[in-house]
Amino acid sequence: MSDENGIYCIWLDLHIGILGKYQTFKEKFQKSLKPINGLPPNSINNLILCFEQEVAPIKFVSNIDDALALIQNETDKRIILISSGSLGKDAVPLIYKNYPRVYSYYIFCANILNYLDWAMDYLHCLKIFDHETDLLIRLTRDISQEFIRLGRSYLAVYDGESARKCFVTAETLETHANDANSPNPPVRRCLEMLQGPNGLIEKSQNLKDDQRTDETIGESSVIYLYLKKSPLSFSQSLYGIFRGLKSFGLGLGLLIVLPILRYLFNISDMACAILGTLSKCMSDFLYVMNHSKTFIFMIPLFGMLSSYVVVGVRSYISKICNLNEEGKIFSIVASLESIDALIGSLVFNILYSYTISTSPRLIFILAFFLHFLTLPLFIYILFNDNYLNRKTIIVEQMKKISIIKNNNSSNQSHVRYSSLINNLERNNRRFLYNYNHFDDDQKRNQIYSST
Repeated sequence: MSDENGIYCIWLDLHIGILGKYQTFKEKFQKSLKPINGLPPNSINNLILCFEQEVAPIKFVSNIDDALALIQNETDKRIILISSGSLGKDAVPLIYKNYPRVYSYYIFCANILNYLDWAMDYLHCLKIFDHETDLLIRLTRDISQEFIRLGRSYLAVYDGESARKCFVTAETLETHANDANSPNPPVRRCLEMLQGPNGLIEKSQNLKDDQRTDETIGESSVIYLYLKKSPLSFSQSLYGIFRGLKSFGLGLGLLIVLPILRYLFNISDMACAILGTLSKCMSDFLYVMNHSKTFIFMIPLFGMLSSYVVVGVRSYISKICNLNEEGKIFSIVASLESIDALIGSLVFNILYSYTISTSPRLIFILAFFLHFLTLPLFIYILFNDNYLNRKTIIVEQMKKISIIKNNNSSNQSHVRYSSLINNLERNNRRFLYNYNHFDDDQKRNQIYSST
């Protein structure tokens, strides 16, 4: 954990700062405990072990030159310096001026008053203690705060796994610090922040679990992350309710609304695709207008037709291709959908991570325009199909008219012929004129196919 987070400690002391004497250091800590503290014999030992295992190894040196050598050798890590009062008086000003990687200083001395004069200039980064137990407990709590800060930064970039590791480490350090501080009352402020149903550990775990869900296509991959941010601040349970309503709306649209539209109102495939596109655009618009939870909970209602795009396009493809080509066509469609899911998830996730601090709504604005761009294509196909269908009907009626015209021997036939001609003229004058301009059926078919 220490190498991963780039932190380690240097203990500078003439008496106990001897490299390789870790066990001696632990025994000194245990023997120097005052009985009034009532501390169990192994509590400080456990705290030191915990600190080294969870945070960083403690490097022990007995002079300033050795401390500077350690600092110079570690160019990529943040360093904490613990020093005796006598050595710290010279070491702290020198190191503070030349080595900014050393970000925190702790002075362990017999009498705090003897070192206040020079220490006053460094109070923003220096703490002084006259008891080793207080020093180590405070150091542990400060490192715990450092891990909480690091975990929050991981949460900000939606790295739930790394955030959870930092928060669990902070929890372990706080627990051991409370044990070492017994019989004094435990400090619960950080633990309450970390633990519980709304604690940081739970939030990081929820983020980690959510990143494993199957909703990973395009803008859907960041919906949960988007809704958890202010001003909406969705909880895990509230987001579950929203997802349930959204799934219920999609199911209702497919199982009930779609059959009604198809069989009672006889809408075409492209009309279904257009309705689905408008529904998607409306959902994206409501995500952008995230001023309150009311807008968000309108999405299951207005977005219940969004699945019609796939239904309409697939149904249309099945009608325009030959039966022996359907397998090939739908294989290509499935491949394109997989590629779209891969590219969409990659693009939207990267875009959201870069715009989260400036414009988190940008991905939904982009999704809105991408969906809206498909509308002209669907509308063109819809009207083009209607025109072709109208021409087919006209040709069939013209064939009937030709038969009536050739056998025009009665007033009843003449009336029928006249009514059909008037009706066709109202519907498509130009096509009717061109069709009647030639007597040859072959030329009429050429007109039909080219119009």
